[in-house]
Amino acid sequence: MSLSKGSKIGISLLIVVALGSIIGYKMVYKPHPKTMDQKAVFVGTALDFQQQVVHRSQKWQNAIVSLKGKVTNLDKHGITLNQTIYCQLEDSLQVARVKTNALLAIKGRFIGYDDLLEEIKLDQCIITRLKDEKN
Repeated sequence: MSLSKGSKIGISLLIVVALGSIIGYKMVYKPHPKTMDQKAVFVGTALDFQQQVVHRSQKWQNAIVSLKGKVTNLDKHGITLNQTIYCQLEDSLQVARVKTNALLAIKGRFIGYDDLLEEIKLDQCIITRLKDEKN
């Protein structure tokens, strides 16, 4: 039993469309890369990064940065370093480990600078090192 030329073309076209759909779906819905796995573009203190961002914030858009600073405020989803850098943590359970005035190193993605509040915003943050100021 042989297939007609039109049937062969139809089946081939159906296979190509199915494969294209699968590949397109995988590309559109691929998972975001983890912050821990990415290399930081900037490594330094929160104060140094603040000075860099104030003058050229667009340069740092979506860049992964690794910062050291003093915790000045805590909320349900994140922490504030040196009163000017808000870090939204990937895992909000990490906030419970942190205390005000603790020194820590954090790695996260820069998402913007708020001119009005003069605040730098990071998301997908992870704590890489935590040290109480008393120690």
